[in-house]
Amino acid sequence: MTDQRKTKSNVIYQANPDVMKAVRTMQDQLAEIGQKHLNKPVRVQTVKGEVYDGIIAHVDETHLYLNAVQPLKMDRAYYPPFGPNPNVILPLALYNLLVLTLLI
Repeated sequence: MTDQRKTKSNVIYQANPDVMKAVRTMQDQLAEIGQKHLNKPVRVQTVKGEVYDGIIAHVDETHLYLNAVQPLKMDRAYYPPFGPNPNVILPLALYNLLVLTLLI
């Protein structure tokens, strides 16, 4: 049996504490904004440039859950067998959101 105190740590990445503090602050701000706009239509843009339209269904301390609006016109080949599912919920990590626009 090896002594755990003598085992060498294999950490290959550790986030900068200042960056983590900023990320937590941003998550708290986005969670508060999301709570204030529950059930409202929004457009979300992620850090990687992905854009989603939908209605904010739920927000917790780490995710915004978007009831995604699906395009009305789609080629039939892309529909599931019984038509489009109107209840697609996308869990989006708060730290990955770049722009949140209210669509009114």
